[in-house]
Amino acid sequence: MVKKLLIGLGVVFALFAIMIYAAVSDTGSPKTAALARVKLDYTWEKAGFDNVMIENFTVRNPTKYRIKDLEITCNHFAPSGTEIDKNVRTIYESVPPNGTRRASPSSTWGSSSAR
Repeated sequence: MVKKLLIGLGVVFALFAIMIYAAVSDTGSPKTAALARVKLDYTWEKAGFDNVMIENFTVRNPTKYRIKDLEITCNHFAPSGTEIDKNVRTIYESVPPNGTRRASPSSTWGSSSAR
């Protein structure tokens, strides 16, 4: 239970850190303003022999801009808080203005696995 919580918190923290970095690094651009409003929701579960992580993502784009080629980073942490793994995937799809896209292992967006 604690392990699942730490992994989930690690993923959320990594996504939050990326959003904050983007907001601070270039506050004047429309791109930065648009990306700060994009929302990423996710669920995940273990599969196989508890060594594969299956994710389901939902990206909400409330902006007037089309976004594309989303990079998602999942950081994995041990119960001690030490980062033990990181998976980075780029989703080569676009999300239309005011649109929503869902990604799951069976979709064209693909999935990543934990070692």
